[in-house]
Amino acid sequence: MSALANVPDRIARAFTDRTSLTLAETADALEMDPKTLRREVGEGRIKYVLRGTGTKRKLRRFLLTDLMEYLEGQRRQECPSISVPTRRPTGASSTSTVIGFASLRAKLSGAPPSSPKRG
Repeated sequence: MSALANVPDRIARAFTDRTSLTLAETADALEMDPKTLRREVGEGRIKYVLRGTGTKRKLRRFLLTDLMEYLEGQRRQECPSISVPTRRPTGASSTSTVIGFASLRAKLSGAPPSSPKRG
């Protein structure tokens, strides 16, 4: 059984005879924009290896194990309890009554109810 058995073909081809990939090669292998890859790296979602001693422009290289770890972390499964729409109950009738607040206020204060103002 090959070590690349569970690796998607596109990524396995990118790593053929390679130990690591550049940022552009990794973005292509993951089918994402290089800006998106930089953001994922910056947020700590994808690990990388630094090559060279440059401080202004980092030479990042990506290993197969780190890409596979990232992909595994991105896997999601829909929760069945919220993915299936349910019917709302119908036919229930309310037993509440409508309260006339102006008349209730007048009754409690002893003053006659005022008529609505028209503007």
